[in-house]
Amino acid sequence: MTAEGGSACLTATEVCNLGLVMPYQAKRMNPYDMRLKCEHGRLCYDFDNVGVYLNKQDVQSQLGTSGKWGSCNMAVAEAFQFAGDWMHNFHNLIPDMLHDGLDVLIYAGDEDYICNWLGNKAWATKLQWDKSSEFQAAPDREWQVRGRTAARHRSAGNFHFMQVYEAGHMVPMDKPEESLEMVNRFITGTLSQNDVESVLI
Repeated sequence: MTAEGGSACLTATEVCNLGLVMPYQAKRMNPYDMRLKCEHGRLCYDFDNVGVYLNKQDVQSQLGTSGKWGSCNMAVAEAFQFAGDWMHNFHNLIPDMLHDGLDVLIYAGDEDYICNWLGNKAWATKLQWDKSSEFQAAPDREWQVRGRTAARHRSAGNFHFMQVYEAGHMVPMDKPEESLEMVNRFITGTLSQNDVESVLI
């Protein structure tokens, strides 16, 4: 990225934060789950137990790693942001993956503010690839787990988009059973088997 491009991306980040994120956070609302208040610092959640677990010697030995685990290193995040990478259009890499035959799943919890499902669905439906018109015309189907609708699912070819119900940014934390089913179905190429015939409007 050129210095000029990096500067434009940094400006876009600042405008977005000033207009959309900071006013929301000023109300002490959780940008990762609109149902909750932000109660634990910048990340809004208490991840201490994750750190305790991942820093255990036996766990690191089983994972084949060493060092000290820390949640969301802010120095790294700020370096990423100030390099202009926060607003860089990485979604343009997806068509190549789709054309190479790789399966792609985009999912978002319907209670997430910071990476909301509306914005994700908007760029996903506008993505240019050889089956874009099929994806745009595809219906949103009810996607069920144990007979209960857990999400909306749209797909065409090897591209999938899911709006997961009653979930925030951390979909697996909010909906563990449904998330496990989603991942297992996705990696086995059977995600659409949980679709039901009724179409959501």
